Amino acid sequence: ANWSVSSGTFTSGRRYRFMARARNSAGNWQVVYSTTLTTHDNEAPETGVSYPVTGSAVNTLAAITGTLNELPNPAVSPASTGTVLNVYMRIKRLSDGLWWPGLPGSWQAQLSSVTVNTVDPYAYASSGTWSLTAGGLPAGTDLVEGTSYYITTVGLDNTDNGGNLEAYFNVRGSTFIYDVSKPSTTITSPVHTATMSALASLTGTTLDEPGY
Repeated sequence: ANWSVSSGTFTSGRRYRFMARARNSAGNWQVVYSTTLTTHDNEAPETGVSYPVTGSAVNTLAAITGTLNELPNPAVSPASTGTVLNVYMRIKRLSDGLWWPGLPGSWQAQLSSVTVNTVDPYAYASSGTWSLTAGGLPAGTDLVEGTSYYITTVGLDNTDNGGNLEAYFNVRGSTFIYDVSKPSTTITSPVHTATMSALASLTGTTLDEPGY
């Protein structure tokens, strides 16, 4: 026969021991308890983007890197946190609202996610780093000069029933500008080839396209 108990309130990050024994209709008790240990974890991990730094302008995108933190952190001893199995990323081109699907591919209207190819959770997976390199990134030809891009990530841990999944569009994302144009500068004073009796200052103009 099967049995179940559905009541109870548990705190995330704590370890619980469950004990059970049976009694039959004759009043005989099971001698040795059946026991099990489990850690309750109903909190999703937190991920963030380290590079590109939000608000920055970059001229290359060889990698996208970030941080991860498995919650609860720290877990109450002797419980331990779980492990972040995967980190997923969405990259949006803000000029037209298109999403990057990974390679091979091109920007598309359909919402797309890319799985990062390196997750380093450190000891006990309480904190660590992740990165996306090589084939998963948009190449230089896929990035438009002067255009802003938005990156948002989520982490998935290894708890039972599919794990705890972080929500997209959290505050730990990053918005950056792709800028490969070289700035220019011009000296306006003194005028070229001019003869000066004094030089109080040197002035000029500078120009940076697309202006970031």
